[in-house]
Amino acid sequence: MIVSRSFGFSLVLSLLALMLGGGMAFSAPAALEPANASWAVVLDKVVEDKPVTIYLATAGGKVTQAAGTGYNAALHTVDASGLKLEAGALKGTLKVTIEPDSYLPKDKKPISCEFQLDVAATADEVKGTYKGKTGDKETSGTATGKITAPVGILTQGAVDVILWNALVDGAPFLRDAQVTFSVDGGKAKDAKINWRKKDRFHWLGKIDSIELKFEAGVMTATIKATITSTSGVVGGQYTFAIDAKIIGDLVCGTNKVMIDDKERKVSYLMGSIKGASYQAAK
Repeated sequence: MIVSRSFGFSLVLSLLALMLGGGMAFSAPAALEPANASWAVVLDKVVEDKPVTIYLATAGGKVTQAAGTGYNAALHTVDASGLKLEAGALKGTLKVTIEPDSYLPKDKKPISCEFQLDVAATADEVKGTYKGKTGDKETSGTATGKITAPVGILTQGAVDVILWNALVDGAPFLRDAQVTFSVDGGKAKDAKINWRKKDRFHWLGKIDSIELKFEAGVMTATIKATITSTSGVVGGQYTFAIDAKIIGDLVCGTNKVMIDDKERKVSYLMGSIKGASYQAAK
């Protein structure tokens, strides 16, 4: 079959018109809105010239969730109630309590910080400054970071969290447990629990069941596990009752530890979600 040049050119024009007219439309990704987003803001030299990352979730122009990480392995308390968001700029008072871990700070005491934060988001980039006090020391510097889309109801993803100080008794460095599982359709699959440093000599863990519940930016879980100990940590039937928030790819929150249904303590958890897919909140 012979096709004339004029017919071929007309065919190309027709296809272009169809694409542009909506028959084969390609939509651009939705622009990020700072008023409804997940923020990760790095304050460059907060404690001993080490950075701290502040995670914030915004909805309707207000900060709805906040947490901090960095300097040590602890989860830091963040009070963002003094921040105001207008025209993509986040300004105001930011209070951060640097919580101690097993090693830092050396005196094992929390450090109270208060800063005046002044940052703005352009596209997905965050830039600005902070100024205030870390304990009784004057502190100032640059703030940089990213914003990403707001977090909805998790339907798929790979969860990897550390349950800090999750086991009972034994040497402190043996008590941290790493829990991993994938989420598919809101259900947990392929769940595992191990000592954080992966050495199987001190204790072994097996997850017996996980019950998950997701809301927008929130994950609650009940994890039942059997711990077999060959060291000083207590073995037996553990239950971890997790109440966590999700800000961007950060997962963090509290972990109530029970053995044979008796509460032993409350610790914290921190980790990440990779490859996440979300359903919009109703």
